[in-house]
Amino acid sequence: MPHSVTAKSLILDLLRTSKPSALPVRLLVDTAAIFEISENALRVNLNRLIKRDAIAQDSRGYYQVSETTSPLRNWVSGWRDGEKRIRPWNSQWLSLQLSSALKAKAGEQLQRAAYRFGFRQFWDSCWIRPDNLRVNSRELRLLISQLSGKDDFLLTEVAHFECQHDPAELWPITSLEQEYQAQTNRLNTSLENLETVDLATKFRESFILGGDCIHTLAIDPLLPPEMINTDLRDNLTELMHRYDRVCRPFWQELFSHYKFSHSPAHLEPQLNQLLAIS
Repeated sequence: MPHSVTAKSLILDLLRTSKPSALPVRLLVDTAAIFEISENALRVNLNRLIKRDAIAQDSRGYYQVSETTSPLRNWVSGWRDGEKRIRPWNSQWLSLQLSSALKAKAGEQLQRAAYRFGFRQFWDSCWIRPDNLRVNSRELRLLISQLSGKDDFLLTEVAHFECQHDPAELWPITSLEQEYQAQTNRLNTSLENLETVDLATKFRESFILGGDCIHTLAIDPLLPPEMINTDLRDNLTELMHRYDRVCRPFWQELFSHYKFSHSPAHLEPQLNQLLAIS
């Protein structure tokens, strides 16, 4: 189901897609009004996000995403590359082993980061994923370390797991495939109806549906075709590119005085969800 837009998610999504990256509060307030979010709610959340170092304010009073959220940016934006993000799978696995010396909170941060990169918990402090990502293990280790702020873990290549259960069962394959198809259906329906609604409705719809699609693609575990129907994922990626091309003029028309790197559909994806800001 499409997500609901909150003051917090709206702020982060807009700042993430803006070009230049800093925006005045008036634009944020005007956009919030389209979603019936009050100015007071928006300003309260701006202050909260600043205190949590999720966003920053420059010398002009403009707001932008904080550099502390940057480790995941390139990875998240990589959804555009679709299946180029993976390579042929040689049936080997990556194993991430957490240090036993990690405290509970640090362990949770590291596990959350591992999850974002498609790892799933295999046994106690051991998390695994297929070794099919285009980035090599050294680059992946750096990304996980940057996102979690921790480096107390081992990342190793494993040829085979001798166990009672199939490791592939750690991922909800059917649910993932159903979500690809559901997102595809929603985008196609939206494309069919966009010309029949007013500009504000076009903005709201493309903002929400496009954002949900990007969220799905950006945090996808990127399983290989031996485990999942990658054609469904590839079709969704191509459709999202088309959806962006169609929706971008609506975005530009609504905010003609500002430039954005992408249409509102490109929320890439809710950074507050990815970084577990609560």
